[in-house]
Amino acid sequence: LWITFLKSLALVPFQIHALRKIIKMSKPDLIHFLWNYHIPVLLQSFLNKYPTAYTVHDPKLHLGERSKIKEWIQKQLIKMSNIYFIHGQSNVDTFIDLYEVDKTKIYKITHGGMFSKKTNHASKQENIILFFGRIREYKGIHILIDAFKKIQNKIPDYSLIICGEGNIKNIKNKISEKDKIVIVNQFLGDEEAEKYFLKSKFIVLPYLEATQSGVAAMAFSFNRTCIASEVGAIPELIQNNYNGLLVQPNNIKNLSEAILKLTNTNLRKKFEKNISNNTIKSDNFTWKKTAITVKNGYNKLLKNS
Repeated sequence: LWITFLKSLALVPFQIHALRKIIKMSKPDLIHFLWNYHIPVLLQSFLNKYPTAYTVHDPKLHLGERSKIKEWIQKQLIKMSNIYFIHGQSNVDTFIDLYEVDKTKIYKITHGGMFSKKTNHASKQENIILFFGRIREYKGIHILIDAFKKIQNKIPDYSLIICGEGNIKNIKNKISEKDKIVIVNQFLGDEEAEKYFLKSKFIVLPYLEATQSGVAAMAFSFNRTCIASEVGAIPELIQNNYNGLLVQPNNIKNLSEAILKLTNTNLRKKFEKNISNNTIKSDNFTWKKTAITVKNGYNKLLKNS
């Protein structure tokens, strides 16, 4: 770990030099920070002469990913920026509470679909419940495993697949050979991800906390419904008992009951119909709306600079 850290630290002067060179050559009208990243902060004096925007993915950093240095970087990027793009009203409210930013500088954006509409959604589904995404503490995978094991005898023909890269030591210890739980511990490209979504009956997002979810958007792009924790801006996409089910975070009983409920084919088909007929056709599910919002933000920023 220390060797990796020291190697990354040694690269910093070269990264700073490269970024300065790129900016000087390209002469941008504005600069847009997309992630909580330290290099722009180290270039603060150089970047201050440019109008800047920042997409704040996580106004409050996630459980297991918080640190004083990351929080400091977040504050510096916010201080450096003139406007902010934030996913969902819930996250806008959190951002204002935490940083007391002028509301006129905030632009709310939505998370659009993730895959081509040409995908064949009618692919044969199997009795699979899917978790997809990075394996991190705040994702609540241990809650999902406990909830599934609690009802496994009631749905013996179902299996749970957990797909994603990350440290699986703690969750692996919760699984025995008799459990129908499979872990695919690796990053999956688009084609592999598509296979898992299409053969699953539904997707579960058992998050302890969250801001928004690209995984829910991916699931809807494949016309697959979700069970998700009622946290962050997720309820702005997943509407309870309309296109999916919402549960209380960190609640094994609540989640296990929802899983049993969604094994009902008629209910699942009803949700899938609502997704295909309404959810993915709404303005909130198109990247066009987000693109227009970003463009308007850029125009106003340049006009005021």
